[in-house]
Formats: sequence, structure tokens, C-alpha cells
Amino acid sequence: MLHGCALTQGTPELGPALETANVDQGAPEAGAADPPETTPQPEGVPASAPAPDDELMPEDPVVPDPVDDTDADPTPAEIDRAIREMLGGDPMGLVHEGEDPRVFRLEMNERVQSWVHYFQTAIGERFATYLGRKTRYEPMIRRKLREAGLPQDLIYLALIESGMNPNAYSRASAVGLWQFISGTGRQYGLEISYWIDERRDPEKATDAAVRHLKDLYDEFGSWYLAAAGYNGGPNRVRRGLRTVPGGTFWDLADRRLLRRETRDYVPKIIAAAMIGHDPARYGFPDPGRETIPEYAKVRVPDATSFDVLAEAAKGKRPALVLGVQGDDTKGMLEYARHAETLAPDGMIAIPPTAATTLQEFRDYYAALCRVTERPVFFQTSGGAPDVVPTVEFMVGMAREFPNLAYVKEEREPVHERMLALKEHRPDPIKSIFGAAFGRQWLYEMRLGMDG
Repeated sequence: MLHGCALTQGTPELGPALETANVDQGAPEAGAADPPETTPQPEGVPASAPAPDDELMPEDPVVPDPVDDTDADPTPAEIDRAIREMLGGDPMGLVHEGEDPRVFRLEMNERVQSWVHYFQTAIGERFATYLGRKTRYEPMIRRKLREAGLPQDLIYLALIESGMNPNAYSRASAVGLWQFISGTGRQYGLEISYWIDERRDPEKATDAAVRHLKDLYDEFGSWYLAAAGYNGGPNRVRRGLRTVPGGTFWDLADRRLLRRETRDYVPKIIAAAMIGHDPARYGFPDPGRETIPEYAKVRVPDATSFDVLAEAAKGKRPALVLGVQGDDTKGMLEYARHAETLAPDGMIAIPPTAATTLQEFRDYYAALCRVTERPVFFQTSGGAPDVVPTVEFMVGMAREFPNLAYVKEEREPVHERMLALKEHRPDPIKSIFGAAFGRQWLYEMRLGMDG
């Protein structure tokens, strides 16, 4: 029977032995042709570093030259391909036995091995951060995957998409843990409007991703092809399968019927899963376990006052951070004294709009620090446009007023200023969060006072 040719590719050694695991987007489709391949670089990593907002989408790493094994037996993939070519496709479904829909197989090959190496070396520190973030959302994501009968290792698709950051925003305008573009997000029930973007809601976005991935798998019958459809769009996969009837992901990738990013997408997921199963084996520290504070979802009537919400939140786990601002110190203090009566966890202080000097900024924040001993976030924008609080000024203020040691950085260049402030952590600057200007203002807010 031809069924005997449907073999799983063997796993070559990569350091310690690797096992084949059986662990219980909607990106916009590009119609342009693939760019020409570049000459491989000698170091075994991509020629250029990934862009800041696309950290896990670098150029192709160098795949090592294949070993000259002219006399070696053909691989299962080669046998599989030869049979399909001989039959003119696989009209009777003889070649593939069909995979277990609960399992995302981890197959090792040179491309996967090159991504394992890349994650270990070129972006090792950043990848360790992603593994740490994963533990924050892992219980919720695994539970939803399990309830839907989907492979647990699909969590690594989210890790590759966003680095497990629910506020991630790509150049293609994809948003959230699962990097939905607006069209696909709405198709799967996410509300996306001026007021709300549920792509940033980890639970709702995961529900949508589960439904989307299940639809893709139901159509293609392969998790590798489903992942390719998630990244590059299902039409790209459909066209590839019309060219190679019954083809596998590797067939479409080898023939360059998928975009380069998509050809690398499945190998990256496999590499991330292999590392995630046993980080220590690959030289990564134990990511520990981050937890999300317990929270409750409460539906409130329209036009509910924040005073009422603040009173209800007293003594509860969620943080209450109130913003205060005034044209001058007197106006700000009106708000600040009222905010203090609500017992918030902290305040965000927007600079005075009528100030003309940094000294007036200093007096304004000094007066606020006399009203409250709570943490005060120094917002660097929104005040007088011609007065720019320098990094040195903010560091000096934090030394003088310890509860002003928290910075909400919004001044361009945001990243450079945040890096400069980071040099003064944890003393006197305790915490920094910022905004990046893309198609809209985006915040990554870390309201825990440990930065």
C-alpha cells in the first residue's frame, strides 16, 4: 500500500536530543511576487537585525549547506513528493494518513535548526523576555486551546506574532497578542472602533484566534498549512495547493509558492516550541511564572461616574491611577486634592499648560508631591509646548521628590529618551512606560511600581 510512504521526517541531533512533541491573523495578504533571494551570509544569521516593531520577523537566517549525501536513502519528504508527482497529485488521498488535530508536530530540519540557533544567539535576551511573558497568559491560552480541541503548542504562534505583548502593533496595522488586522478581527467578532479595540483584550483575541485557526485547519487539514494561512492569508495557500495538489507546507515552501515571511513562519513556530518545552536545554534561564492579578469583569450602566467606580475599587486588587492637570499650580491642586480623596494607587501628572520655564514645572510638581505621598507619574507631554523636560531634569526631580520617580515618556524621540532614563534605574527612576507614534498613540503601561 502507498500508505507506507507517509512517514514523519526524522529528527537530526541539535545539541541534546530533540523529541517530536505530542503535547496535550489574520495578516494582510500580499499579492506581490517574492523578492529575490539574497546571498547567504557566512555567520549563520540574518544579514540585518529585525525592525523594532517586527522583532520576530528578521530576514532569512542562513541555512547551512546540506551535507553531500548522494548515496543516502531518499528522505520521507522526497518519497512523498515523488509519489504525488507520479500520480499527478493525490486524488485518492493515498499519501497522507491525516494528522491528529490535537497535535502540532515538531519536525526538525535545517531551516528549523537555523531558527533555533538564531533565537539562542542573535536575539537570545529578547527571546528570554518573550518566554517570561508567555507564562503570564499561558494558563488562559492553554485552557481555551484545550477546550476547543486544538494543539497546545499553538501558543507559540502567538509568541512569534507578538512576543506575547497584547499591545504589540505592526507596520501592517496588526494588533495584539495574535496580531489581527482589523478586517479579520471583525470577521471573528472583535469590536474595533475609535473607543475600543478588542484585539488588545488577551481573552477575546484568543477566542477569535482559536476560531480562526480552527477554520483554517478545517479547510487545509494541516496545522502547518493553517499557520501559513494565518500568516500569509488563506488565498496564498489555496493558490499553492492548486499548483501542487495534495502538497505539504514544505512542498509549497520549497517551490517558493509562499512569501518568504510565510516560508519562515512555521519553522519559527517549531523552533520556539522546542525551546519553550525545555528552555534550559537551549541555554535559556527558567522563565519563572508571571501571573496576572485577579480581576472581575463588571458591566456598569452608561455614564457611571468615575467617583463611583473608584469607591467600588477601594481595597481591591486592580490599580486605580488618576490623571491630574491644570493650566498652573493652583488649577492642578484642585484636581489633585479631589483625586487624593479617592485613595488612588497613583497619579499621572500632566505638565502645566501655562508654564514658560522648567522652574515653573518644578514648582508645579513640588506642590503636587506635598499633597500626596502616592507614586506620581511624570508625563512628559501635554503641557506647555515650548518647555521640554529633559532627562536630566526628570532625574533631578526624582532625587528631590522620591514619589516622583515614575515616568510616562511621550516626548520624541521616545525610545532614545526611555533608554537614557533606563540608565538611572532603579535609583532614582523606579519605573518607565512610554508611547510610540504609529498610526495612533499606543501605550504599554506597566502600572506595577517595580517598573
